[in-house]
Amino acid sequence: MNKLKKQKDEKIREEVITMAMKEEEIKQAYSNIPLKKVIKKTNNSISKQKKENTTKIQKKKTEIRNKSNFKKILLFIILILLLFISIDIISVAKFDKGPFFAIPIKKHKDGSKEYYGIGYKVITYNEKVGRTHRKIGFWNLKYKKIIHIKDSNLLMELLDNDKKTYNKYKDKLIKINTTLYEIDPESQKTTAKYNANEKDTILFIICPIDETEKQNTYNKIKTGENSNVVGNITKIKTKIKDEKKKINIYMRNCSIEQ
Repeated sequence: MNKLKKQKDEKIREEVITMAMKEEEIKQAYSNIPLKKVIKKTNNSISKQKKENTTKIQKKKTEIRNKSNFKKILLFIILILLLFISIDIISVAKFDKGPFFAIPIKKHKDGSKEYYGIGYKVITYNEKVGRTHRKIGFWNLKYKKIIHIKDSNLLMELLDNDKKTYNKYKDKLIKINTTLYEIDPESQKTTAKYNANEKDTILFIICPIDETEKQNTYNKIKTGENSNVVGNITKIKTKIKDEKKKINIYMRNCSIEQ
């Protein structure tokens, strides 16, 4: 037991002496370095740290500045695009001009074109006779094809089955070849008439002229002339009086071709 204790004490003493010697060596090593060098080394490390901190701060400032510039540029682009869109919407909807900032994508046989802008679509109807106005809407705006039919054929379909005929043509763009019977600028209506056999059945086509067509229509059209009535059928009414059958076809957004 005493021997083990002595061995442990000797080991501890050796470790203490070793540590003391190392400490002394370190002191001697540092005592040999001049004070100026120590100060210079310290200053260099401090300045190096300062430079690193400054570089980090400058990097952060540059990042913030770049983000701010990007936001400003993005906002400027959005404002310019909104301006272009507004110009096209006002030009087409109010003045029937343009579009100026949309791209023509599709051209139809009648000369009509479909334009696409950012979030909107414009159709410029350009038929030789008839629709020459413009329509604006979203990208799902559809080009409306015209259904051509003579008044006599339309009357035959109505006499055969008026409900089926109404459902067939309801809200579709239709061009009826007929004879213009009456023009009434006060009520802003035109009436076309087809008398099937002078006694039994009379077909009347009643339609208010589309706003965009009014000015040209009333100056050019004449009663008694062969005409094409273009518009959308909204309603069909049948009246029978004194063995005479009167069928009224009501239309909207009309234009008259002669």
